[in-house]
Amino acid sequence: MTITLDSELHEALRRKSRQLHLAPEATVMQLIRSFVQGQLLLPNQECAEGDTVAEYLALSEQQEAALWEHWFAAADRQVGHLIAEASPDALPPR
Repeated sequence: MTITLDSELHEALRRKSRQLHLAPEATVMQLIRSFVQGQLLLPNQECAEGDTVAEYLALSEQQEAALWEHWFAAADRQVGHLIAEASPDALPPR
């Protein structure tokens, strides 16, 4: 089977794959595997923070970047808090 994408979709796949540090071919193969196994991403399926897949995909690049920045900042605060509680002598000397 050969899958042919129009030039606009092909470029969008390449751009998004670069942003996510993924190989476009591997991404497509994983999506096909997931689909065959019955794992579907539906437009009304909840994605994160109450947003649906369709809402997430409709975000502008700036909105998507802001959302990811928010998620990274939240994760950093959680990890930073844990690190801040560690005392200098928490690890045994080498």
